[in-house]
Amino acid sequence: MPDPDVAARDGILETNQRFIASFAAQDAADLVALYTDDAQLFPPHSAIIDGADHITAFWQSGFDKGLAGAHLETLEVDNVMVGESQAVTGVDIALAPNGSISGTVTPDTSMATLFAIIGVDTLSTATADTAGAYTLVGLLPRSYTVAASATGFQPAQVDSVAVMASEAVVGVDFTLSP
Repeated sequence: MPDPDVAARDGILETNQRFIASFAAQDAADLVALYTDDAQLFPPHSAIIDGADHITAFWQSGFDKGLAGAHLETLEVDNVMVGESQAVTGVDIALAPNGSISGTVTPDTSMATLFAIIGVDTLSTATADTAGAYTLVGLLPRSYTVAASATGFQPAQVDSVAVMASEAVVGVDFTLSP
């Protein structure tokens, strides 16, 4: 008889790989197919999103705005026993709170797009508001390159911006040159 802990871990890894593949293909409908019927999304600083149509719209909006990378990390799985052809409900999963990076882009009229990058993967994007303020959210504890770009301006970047779990890194500011 297979070890249920190994089977659970393998199932989670397989689902994570399917999520990453759907994300890379920017296929919002395929992503939503991985969610349960009563799934909810809890985006930082936003209202809870529920229902397949709303979750699909959330992901499609992210793709339309340039969201291009994802990383899933299973932190812990304890005592969840599921037999063949069984479903388990009422299991709450909590993820470690993610961090953020924020700052200001000058000139504030640039409407710059900001990126949190590791290697070649963009893990978060944001657009500076009319005051030049931005916040990159949903960042795992890592070291990031933060890049800023805007039409008519030279791109800029800050390397090695370290984010810890739940940390809000502030003051990563940019002055863009034409």
